[in-house]
This record gives sequence, C-alpha cells and structure tokens, in this order.
Amino acid sequence: MNQEVIRIYTPISADLCIATPHAKVKGKNSYAPLPEGSAEIELISDVEEMGGIVDPNYSLIANRKGHSEEGEVSLTIFLPDTDGNPAKTEVLIGVDKDSLPIFGVATAVDSRLEIGGTFGDKTLSVLAGLARRGTGLRINGIHVDADDDKHFASRIIERQYSHDGNNAGDKPHIYPKSDSKDQQTTIRTLTGMNVYLDGFAFLKMPVYKGIAVNMTIQTTYLK
Repeated sequence: MNQEVIRIYTPISADLCIATPHAKVKGKNSYAPLPEGSAEIELISDVEEMGGIVDPNYSLIANRKGHSEEGEVSLTIFLPDTDGNPAKTEVLIGVDKDSLPIFGVATAVDSRLEIGGTFGDKTLSVLAGLARRGTGLRINGIHVDADDDKHFASRIIERQYSHDGNNAGDKPHIYPKSDSKDQQTTIRTLTGMNVYLDGFAFLKMPVYKGIAVNMTIQTTYLK
C-alpha cells in the first residue's frame, strides 16, 4: 500500500469493507475518485494490517448535501433457467445474512441468483450494509429493464419491522402499466417511492426463472 496515498475504506459488514473515493494524501484528507468499476471489497483485518484506514464515517457516494448524499446504484438479478431452479424466487433489498434475525424469513441472498451491478456480486450486500450504517438509505425510485414484461405482473413489497420483530406493515409498489402504443413494454420506472431502509426494513421483489432484471436505483444516503 502506497503510504503517500492511503485509501480510506468504509465497512459494509462485520468483516468486509469497500474502498471510498476518499484518501489521506501525505497525511491530509483528500478526494481521490476511484476509476469506474474498480470498487475494491476487502477484509477489514487485511486493510488494517496493511496500514489502511477503515472509517464508517466515509461514504461510497461523493455528492454531499449536508448530512445526506444523492446517488445511483445499478443492480442486476438473474435466476438461471436450469433444472432444479424454481419457477420464481424472491430477492430482499436492504437486508442480508448479517442483518438482525428479527424478520422471520431468511435474509441471506439466494445462492441460486446471479447478482451484478455497481459493486459486482456484492451489490446487494453493499445496499444492506449502507442501510445498517448511518441513519439509513432512502430509495427514491427504480428504473427497471427486464428481459420479459412477465416480470411486471408482480409488485415490489416494502416491509417494515419494529425493533421487537413485529411486522409494522406492508406497502406495495406497483409498476405502471405500459401504454398500448408503447414499444418498450419491458421498461418501467417507479418514482416517488420514498422507501426508508435502515436495517429494519426491506424491499421484496419476485424474480422469475430465465428473466434478467436490470435496475438503476436512485438513492439518498442519510448519515
């Protein structure tokens, strides 16, 4: 690790961290953007052993507005059309295997799913880590491009829990219908969602076998 430029990492789970666009340059705080697509996920112990900095006060998102930051995260989910896979499964956005065991359902990412996006196959884990850190992660909207409009027959469910594990209620987010003149029936956009993920909530989205779902998620990270 170059001691003239020490990259600052932020935790995303109990033992993993990810590089931020911040660094110490000759002992001074500096903004040092990462090359596109080069986000590094490391073991916290490895980074600290090499003299790196792991600080939960730093964010992955660069555009700051007071204590909130606007951003955009891409997420791709695919359930391969192979023997043994069910016709449909569900993905939970905002929780993962490190989440509190208060939900009454398994929160680990389904191992049969192929995950991609801004942070590669760790994208769902990064979103869950951001939700747990700071004050929370607000989902403002989601642009969805699916391989087949069958995906839009289902709805995304927002589910909130209280600290004692009681379900605080569900809210459905229904995809807008495509117009009969619309030639892009496999593209829909949810706006004004205002979903607050803070480690006690998730978005539940059905995923159909053989249909890839590509999402661009508009976010606000609240420190």
